[in-house]
Amino acid sequence: MLIFAIFVGYMFWIAPSKEEMAERQRVYDSTLQAQLAEQRAADSLAAIEKQQLAAGDSNAASISKGDSIRAAARTITIDNGLLNIEVNTLGAQVNRVVLNQYSTYDSLPLQLITPAEDNMNLVFYTEDNRTVNTRDLLFTAQIEGREALAEADVPEDLAVKEGDSIVLLLTTPIVADSQHEAQLAMRYTLRGNSYDVGFEVELAGAQGVVRQSGYMDLIWKNRMQRQEKVNSG
Repeated sequence: MLIFAIFVGYMFWIAPSKEEMAERQRVYDSTLQAQLAEQRAADSLAAIEKQQLAAGDSNAASISKGDSIRAAARTITIDNGLLNIEVNTLGAQVNRVVLNQYSTYDSLPLQLITPAEDNMNLVFYTEDNRTVNTRDLLFTAQIEGREALAEADVPEDLAVKEGDSIVLLLTTPIVADSQHEAQLAMRYTLRGNSYDVGFEVELAGAQGVVRQSGYMDLIWKNRMQRQEKVNSG
């Protein structure tokens, strides 16, 4: 009993005061707002660069290769009733996941993943000692089973009904020469009214191009979002 009493007293002694909790919340909210503002600025810059490239702006010639690829990237959104998933063709990354039937404590959309740069990256190596990062590659989008649909004709908003499914196929060449046809493919499969998301990675024609190590390095970073109210009382 004495040990228990000491333990309870210690917990009360180290518990932060209401003022300390309020200060922690203020710092957290300020940091979150700064991160959101930074993301909005990055999105606006990418949109401007994309418009410049489309319009043939003379200033667009000064955009670096990496910036040009970023500006040419597209986002494709798939909604299956329960989930709303946004995939970026730059790196074939999932930018955003929203649960349609839930919300945060302040009635905002409940987002499991929010837009963030380089949140998923596969790393592998070629026979000529190059390091390939998928986050730097621009993928071509197709709806599997609709091969005749050109990249530009793939809708940016797709819906999957209950009992149906859709496979978003994203492909990119690993080397750009006529002697090799090595290709990397990523598939996202969504079924209507389901929380399951299928994900597959496939290398085709990679023999003699990709180093046969038997594995790939997966780097996945995701900043967890606050979904519930913090009780400071």
